[in-house]
Amino acid sequence: MLQINNINYGLIPFGPANGQPAIQIDITETEGDWEKGKLFSDFKNMIEDKGLNQEYITAINGSLKNFLVFNGGYIEKENNYNEWDDFHIALSKDSVHTQTSLKLTPDKLKPPFCIWVGHPTWFTGKNNFYQYFNCAYAIVRNGNYAQLALQEIINHQFSTVCILSEVYKKIIKELLGKFNLAHKLIVVNDNNNEDKMLEYCLDSKLKYNFNSNSKQFLKF
Repeated sequence: MLQINNINYGLIPFGPANGQPAIQIDITETEGDWEKGKLFSDFKNMIEDKGLNQEYITAINGSLKNFLVFNGGYIEKENNYNEWDDFHIALSKDSVHTQTSLKLTPDKLKPPFCIWVGHPTWFTGKNNFYQYFNCAYAIVRNGNYAQLALQEIINHQFSTVCILSEVYKKIIKELLGKFNLAHKLIVVNDNNNEDKMLEYCLDSKLKYNFNSNSKQFLKF
């Protein structure tokens, strides 16, 4: 079963939503049988405990001023699919209830903007898991990834592949040989030699982002 491990609030550190305020939800796995509605109830309780009620309301009220970022690793596993789906339905209902209470008409309702971020590990096949999200961030470190999982993420209309590694040139060469990445690739400076990386990105016509260590930024 799934459990809420932690919740943080800060700015998205890199990628298409760079600098956007967001609530980051870290969901892990534990033993036991899941109960309908429990994961979402635990989530709301932790939002309360963290003092993030207003930030959460802003994330689901259709204003798109706050995003919701979900850490990958467990929620996309097949054995957790039903529990995740139950959570997502509850989140959607809470969003609709919040927006209708603000007197928004049905044609003005907007779903919460949700981002999946994680290592490409699990191929979800028929569950088409990554389509639950407006955007998917595949984080590739040191060249380790599951090829089918990464391809599935790349197939998402609004996905990005973020390279965080000192051997970024080697990884990029490998990825470009295997996948059609179009404009989805971002080279993220994770405290490497900035001048060299900037020069490489400029010469290779690749997008460049910097991963700040500031506490105001979420950790991906």
